[in-house]
Amino acid sequence: MFKYLKKVVLPFLVFITLSSCKNDKPKALVVVENKEETLPAKIKEEASIESQYIINEPLIKQLELDLKNLALNQKFTLNVKPVFNKYDEKIVDTIKTFSFNNNKIEIYKSLYSELITVSEIRDRSFKFSDSISVGIEKMRFQKLVDEPLNSDVIKVGNLEQTSVFTFLFRKDKLNVIFYQGYVD
Repeated sequence: MFKYLKKVVLPFLVFITLSSCKNDKPKALVVVENKEETLPAKIKEEASIESQYIINEPLIKQLELDLKNLALNQKFTLNVKPVFNKYDEKIVDTIKTFSFNNNKIEIYKSLYSELITVSEIRDRSFKFSDSISVGIEKMRFQKLVDEPLNSDVIKVGNLEQTSVFTFLFRKDKLNVIFYQGYVD
């Protein structure tokens, strides 16, 4: 019985308490669910063919900033899920999932930081780095990353590969943008 209270009721009560705090800024609809996301499996499934990895730290920083700003777009619906911190079960963290049509952005919020863990962008209207969006031609993308492209799966990331954007091309047009970040 105590395990049930600890794993289900306590996080829900913490969430209710935290969500009742005043927030002057109106936000998208908030939905509380307790289901597992399958986004990482989608990334592995769609990007399982051979890929090209490009290390570009400045571009990664800009793309991450654009992704964080995208999550603030009013089109997105917010789903909040409380989770226990893996190092200290007394601390309850939050997984925020922003979704709109076939687009998702997942953020892990701890006491001290908010980190994007995974995203999937399929909508043409969302732009990154002022000119990268779904539907862009592969040759134009090649000019933007300033690297010759030799695959339909282009991964742009940092040296440690803890922050990686995967650009999946089909018929020489960008079809989907995935992001995978490392959260410990």
